[in-house]
Amino acid sequence: MTSNRTSGNRRCRDHGMALVIVLGSAALFAVLAAMMITSAQTSRIVTKVNTERSQMKYAAESALAYGQWMIMSDRRRFPNRRLGFRDIQREAVDTESWMADGKRHDVWVTDDILAHVRVLDAARGWDFSTLKAARQTRQSFAATIGDDEERRDQLDAFFDVLEDYLDGNDEPRELGMERDEYSAFGLEEFPRNDRLSLREEIYWLPNIELLIPRRDNEMEVLPQDLVRIVPPRNVGNFTGKPNVFSSSEAVIRTAAGIDGDEMVQLQECIQSWYEVQTPLEECLYLELFNKLNTRMSLRAFGVYTIEVRAGYNNGDITRRMVATLDLRNLPKDYVLYWQKITY
Repeated sequence: MTSNRTSGNRRCRDHGMALVIVLGSAALFAVLAAMMITSAQTSRIVTKVNTERSQMKYAAESALAYGQWMIMSDRRRFPNRRLGFRDIQREAVDTESWMADGKRHDVWVTDDILAHVRVLDAARGWDFSTLKAARQTRQSFAATIGDDEERRDQLDAFFDVLEDYLDGNDEPRELGMERDEYSAFGLEEFPRNDRLSLREEIYWLPNIELLIPRRDNEMEVLPQDLVRIVPPRNVGNFTGKPNVFSSSEAVIRTAAGIDGDEMVQLQECIQSWYEVQTPLEECLYLELFNKLNTRMSLRAFGVYTIEVRAGYNNGDITRRMVATLDLRNLPKDYVLYWQKITY
């Protein structure tokens, strides 16, 4: 009797252990299956995203090439490249203008891929590329700050550092920095003591934050909207006033010395130029027009920055491409690319 009861208890324990093992194995297989499904779904999504990003890159390339061709065609048909002025030759035909005025052009690459193309003048920001250019920019700032001593001290703190970075000697200015001062921060290779190679170098320098407009502790504008691109060393003649239509608000207010109300009026007149080609001299009051026409440029320089953002019409995935190209030597010579960046 006792032997039968012991045998029965052993069988129950064996059955219980087997059930635990079966359930544990089933749970493990379920987890593995879920992991495999999740991994497969993730791989599928990543593959889809990478494929669509590649498609958007090719779409942006296509829109960039289209924009380049349209600029070249527009230059050939309409030699007058003044911006904001009436062009009788252009008014005689019903065609979209491709000028360096920042207007957005919508280009359908395929039935469901739309690219937004903007053409800007490359001479559109503060020029810090050489010592001479930096000094001219410093004078432009100084002419617009009036009696604001605090702002003047901020500008001196930045431009003294910048000019020491660009000049060819080791004598520091009053608020500047030379090799000994940089070495104290562990920057033994600074300063360059030569022209900039890239405009992004400007953001390495101390006190640059005193120059950049900020809002809520964040940069209000992109760096490329503030600082002019540095041309290749074998390219000359890229000095001049910033272009009104291509420059950011911060650059316009500094270069032209205009206030907030004048800036609003200018933006409204630029929009009217985009829509119905209203000349600036007919839209702006005379004093403001003269400020802009005297202190800034209303003519395309011949070096263009083309900005492209391509994506599906629903906006799920987009790619951005920016290229700067020199068309001044056409048609007798060649197109010279200064930069081409895909984001």
